[in-house]
Amino acid sequence: MADMKTDALDKISEMLALQRENWPGMAAEHAGVNIAVQRLSRLLERAAHVGLGPFKLSLTEFELLCALRSQPPPHRLTPSSLYDAMLISSGGLTKVLGKLEERDLITRPVSTGDRRSRPVALTALGADLVERAMAAVQRVERPMMTAMADALGEGASPTDVLVSLALSAEVAGLDETD
Repeated sequence: MADMKTDALDKISEMLALQRENWPGMAAEHAGVNIAVQRLSRLLERAAHVGLGPFKLSLTEFELLCALRSQPPPHRLTPSSLYDAMLISSGGLTKVLGKLEERDLITRPVSTGDRRSRPVALTALGADLVERAMAAVQRVERPMMTAMADALGEGASPTDVLVSLALSAEVAGLDETD
C-alpha cells in the first residue's frame, strides 16, 4: 500500500512539475487536489462498474434504482424528480426506464395525464437487486474509503471533506447545466 501511495504521489508531483515548467499560469496551488479528486472519481466509477458487473446494471441504471430505493415506501418518484436527482436528459431517462421496466425492476403505475407524469416505482425485485448491487459496490470501494479515512486521521470524515468541496462548487454555481 505504501508503494502504491508513493507511486500515486509521484505521478501527481510529476504532473504538477510539468505544469509549473511548461504552463506556469495554470499551475495553481490547489491543482494537486483537483488531479487527485478527478483520479478518485474515475477510480470510484471503475469500482462501481466492477461491483455492478454481476448484476448486469449500468451505472445510470444503478443510480436510478438507488434514487428510487432512497425514497420512502412505495419508493416512487416522478420522471421530473428523477431528472433532477440524476442530471440526465429526458431521452436518456426514457431509455433507461424502458430497460429497467423490461427487467421488472421498476413499474410505471397508471396515472392520469401523459406518460411523462406517470410515477416510477421500484418493484420488490428491483429493491432486492439494488440492495445486493449496493453491497457489492461498497465491498469494492471499501479499500479506497478506508485509505481516505486513514489519511484524514481523527479529523473530519471523508464525507465531510468531499461534501464541503462539492458544496463550494455548487455555491459557485458550477452545478448548473446548460
